[in-house]
Amino acid sequence: MTTRFGERIMQEFYGSMIPAFLGENLNTQTVVPFFTAIAAAVEQWEPRFRIIQIVPESVGRDGRLQVHMEGEYRPRALLGTSPPRAPAA
Repeated sequence: MTTRFGERIMQEFYGSMIPAFLGENLNTQTVVPFFTAIAAAVEQWEPRFRIIQIVPESVGRDGRLQVHMEGEYRPRALLGTSPPRAPAA
């Protein structure tokens, strides 16, 4: 997730927007785009996992951010199929 777009030779579309947020202050203007960048990177590069929820757990004065990610593991996603979903109640 820390590879910038265009950083890899011959794989210029590999990467994410997360490095653009590193070193930025965590505030209401940056937290939602940062979580969106996390979700986009996981969706693009790991199709077997679908993020359902990202919840911030703690923010340290030293710049550390701890999050809790909930998701769904889809083992057949690389095959282009997924298990049938249960009907909505």
